[in-house]
Amino acid sequence: MLQCSRADRSALGHLFDELAPQILGVVSRILLGSDRPEEAVRAIFVGIRRQSPRFDAQRTPALEWIASIVDEHLEVVRSGWDDTPADTLDESRQTVAD
Repeated sequence: MLQCSRADRSALGHLFDELAPQILGVVSRILLGSDRPEEAVRAIFVGIRRQSPRFDAQRTPALEWIASIVDEHLEVVRSGWDDTPADTLDESRQTVAD
C-alpha cells in the first residue's frame, strides 16, 4: 500500500492482479443483474489509488482498509451511477488502459 501511495503503477498493478478477481466476485454478487461490475471494480481501484496516501498499516490491516473502500464505492453504485463523478469513471478507464 505504501508503494501505491507513491504512485507506483507496478504496485497498483500487482494489487489489481491479486485482488481484482475476488472484488469482481463480490461486486457481481452484490450488483446482481448489473451489466457494469467490471466498471465498478475499475472505479474501486481508482479509489484505492487516490486514498492510498491515507492508509496507515498501524491502524488498519490492508485488506480491511481495502474492504472499506469497496463498500464506499458499492454504496455509490447502489445509489445510482448518476451520482458517480465522471472523472472517477474516466480515470478508471485510463488506469486500466495503461
